[in-house]
Amino acid sequence: CLILTCFAETLEQRRPICWARCNPLGSLYIFTTNRAAMKMALVVLPACIAIVGHSVIMPLYCYDVYTWTAQKAGVLQTIEFGSNALGLLVVLPTLAHVMPAKWIIIVANFAGIITYSAEGLVSSDTLLFVCAASVLLNGLYFPIVRAAVSKLFGPQKYGESLGAVATLQQLAQTIAAIAFPRMYSSLLHINANIPEIVTDDFGPRSEAPCKHPLTPIEHQSMLCLHTHTHTH
Repeated sequence: CLILTCFAETLEQRRPICWARCNPLGSLYIFTTNRAAMKMALVVLPACIAIVGHSVIMPLYCYDVYTWTAQKAGVLQTIEFGSNALGLLVVLPTLAHVMPAKWIIIVANFAGIITYSAEGLVSSDTLLFVCAASVLLNGLYFPIVRAAVSKLFGPQKYGESLGAVATLQQLAQTIAAIAFPRMYSSLLHINANIPEIVTDDFGPRSEAPCKHPLTPIEHQSMLCLHTHTHTH
């Protein structure tokens, strides 16, 4: 109400209301008017889906593999978010003085591949917390992408371009929140169906279903052992 009645720029004559512009996804049309912006959108959308999907399934993964409590999983995500914030506030301004934007994006994505892959490979609580604290560089490319998109469309469409990027990120969050939990639950049967091989000095004696969730390394090792045993 304050903005509509007091700010001078809102009291000027406006265009008639067009309900087509109220479409929540309508702002994405701006990407189709610029080839470079379209390429950025096609890269940013799956990247956002992957990052949000990681945040969605990480607590579920900790419950199943490490039997964590909700509080402990919350601490892990708090460390990750805090590390990302530290990267944006401290690391990004520092790198901007010594590195071009293109290389910052490359470094950020490469760091994301390493840290997120490491979280799925480690087999102890301590190492998982170390991985969570190491995501300083993972989110550095988001401000650069926003700045690049707004520069492509110029000052006349500054707000519209930033709104389109925000809509793109919101769309990614919605997709990830729906798809990743379903994907994760559909893959839970893998651990349950991998038998545990009981061996002695003379080779495998028996097979028994696993009574506890396997870490990724244990899962791969058990799968290879099971395949090798039945092959021979």
